[in-house]
Amino acid sequence: MSALDAATNDLATITLNARPQNAALENLENSGDARIGWPDEKPPVPTNSDGWFLPANQQVLRDLVKPDALVLELGSYIGKSTRFIAGLLHEGGHLLTCDAWDNDLLEGALGHNYLRSDDEKRSFELYETFLVNLWDLRRTVTPMKMLTVDAIRATHAAGLAPDLIYVDADHDYAGVRRDVELCSRLFPDAVLVGDDWDYAGVREAAQELRGSRPLHVGGFKCWAYAELPRSARAVVVPPHDNPIAMGGVTFWPDARKQERRDVLLFRCVFDQLQAWDNAEALEYLLEATACAPDASSPSHKHRTLLMVAALFGRVRGIRALAARGADVNRQAPGSGEHALQLAAYGGRLDAVAELLRLGADATLRTKYDETAEDAARANGQDACAELRTGAAPAARRGDKDGRADAAKGEKAPWFDAAATAVYARTPPAATPAPAPWRRGGGSLR
Repeated sequence: MSALDAATNDLATITLNARPQNAALENLENSGDARIGWPDEKPPVPTNSDGWFLPANQQVLRDLVKPDALVLELGSYIGKSTRFIAGLLHEGGHLLTCDAWDNDLLEGALGHNYLRSDDEKRSFELYETFLVNLWDLRRTVTPMKMLTVDAIRATHAAGLAPDLIYVDADHDYAGVRRDVELCSRLFPDAVLVGDDWDYAGVREAAQELRGSRPLHVGGFKCWAYAELPRSARAVVVPPHDNPIAMGGVTFWPDARKQERRDVLLFRCVFDQLQAWDNAEALEYLLEATACAPDASSPSHKHRTLLMVAALFGRVRGIRALAARGADVNRQAPGSGEHALQLAAYGGRLDAVAELLRLGADATLRTKYDETAEDAARANGQDACAELRTGAAPAARRGDKDGRADAAKGEKAPWFDAAATAVYARTPPAATPAPAPWRRGGGSLR
């Protein structure tokens, strides 16, 4: 061990003895569990800056992390968020962070949540890279190489009570619900903050488990069971009994983008259409936000809400918007995209049939001189191409609310394969089946 490393370790010991809850922290770090704490030697691997940590998350954490707080982070990847949180802490503050840091797990069972392509591989070891990236923060950060549930229980067993918990491991409903539920039970006084509001499963779990706690969302990315100390241009959705109506949620614009309020309103309704095909929730949100049925946004290719509903195959949403006066034949400026063309290209047979029933014009052409039938055939969606005006919608899967079968525990993904294909103009790939067991650790940011 070098003289510099020895001095850093001595300083870390001095700092540890000065912290609140210092005895519990020391017991945790000296518990003999090889998964907790730092190795004696720095791993011989290079640092790596892979990943991302968005300004919306940074702003929410700046608002809520106190300098002397004890923070528990669930999911770290290789440490971008960890370094940011540690930078908010001063003398007396400490950060416990957990992750599986397992390449095989991340690229195997968890791949459908985190990888951008089926053959994506990490050219570096996650755990060793994390250690090297955070080596200079050993006195402020304690790593725990374990799944989230194990880390939460180990923290509680040590007698520690985090002031804030940052939930950023799983991106699916079951995993987020398990983490939030366990943290709420064991640490009822902790402020819970989480990433990935843009995933449907995350949204649903956060809304179901909030109880009487406030729920604020920054930049449609970072959610918190806390009041955020900002006021300009927020959109407040009144409470509603339907757990997927996003009732009682306060939305804040992205601090970096300085979004106009009308764009934020559009994003609220876009968020609902992306996740569910539930007419009650959509009608409520349109009413609560006073969002026009023909609203569009430059950040979404100038597509209207009806085009978004068609893109995601939300038949009930199409009906509700049309009933409010949305134009089924409106075309996006520049691209000439329209609802029927987007639904046909994505293979949304039910949506195509409903749009035709509502009077959609099958002869409309985009700027590429493409009709809806052309778009469908270009993407191998012959059933949509052959559908004619007056055809009956095909039977839909899911329960009466248009949701995926709740008995199977599966929720709509943040962005499904067919919709991704519409954006990328590539044929849709089959969506991988979710892993049947508990997921923990390892998030790509």
